Amino acid sequence: MKTLEDVKRAAELADKRSRLIRELAGARVRRLQGPGAPGQRVSETEAFGVSLDHDLLGQLRMVVIAELHARLQAVETELRELGVTLPGDPVPVLEPATGEPTEAFVIPQSWDPNTREFSVYVPCRAVKSVRWADDSKGSAGREVDVLLNPQGLVFNRASPAPVVDVTSGSAKLVGKVIGVTQHERHVALDVRLLPGPAPMLAAVASGEIEHVDIEYLIEDEELAEREGERPLVTAHEWKLTKLRVRRTTAQAEAA
Repeated sequence: MKTLEDVKRAAELADKRSRLIRELAGARVRRLQGPGAPGQRVSETEAFGVSLDHDLLGQLRMVVIAELHARLQAVETELRELGVTLPGDPVPVLEPATGEPTEAFVIPQSWDPNTREFSVYVPCRAVKSVRWADDSKGSAGREVDVLLNPQGLVFNRASPAPVVDVTSGSAKLVGKVIGVTQHERHVALDVRLLPGPAPMLAAVASGEIEHVDIEYLIEDEELAEREGERPLVTAHEWKLTKLRVRRTTAQAEAA
């Protein structure tokens, strides 16, 4: 938040969010009440000149819940655009030495509903991996640190990396990587979701993404031995083969 108006707007939205959460919780658990005794269930009433039986009342309740949920999502989206972190939002883990994120995440405020596009931050730092080699005694694993050079990422627009939703345990194609921006210690991936309604669209729009990671293929590397440490493998040239995204548990249950 940059201005006093932003702070005031955020306070208004926070109050509205609390009210919507209370109303949504009430709509989910309470029965429709009428002008009779307090707490007495309405067996039949009217709305817009139409007599509402039990089934119609149930349908009306579901419509109200859906509308309240949509309003809550709109309020939370605006709060995030103002820079407010809500309960359950993923918070990037920072590297103590550099103050930079250590894990991939969806960049806040990057979602564009008109183009269905957003961006993902991917840090390029040394990460422990295991290299397997076949020898006469079978497969042997060796621990190394792999460092991806941001400038070495090879992007092919004709063959973009797929984006998959792994929330349910299986990989479901939901989009593709359409561009990359290389920085000193990280890369930014531009993602476009496939046309049509999908749980991933709602999750990205509302900030309900739990985890993001990548699969890649190294095409040119250099291995350096280090005394007292794991060998360092520097990937001078590599390409992205897949971007995996997992929605939050609450969003997955709602979907």
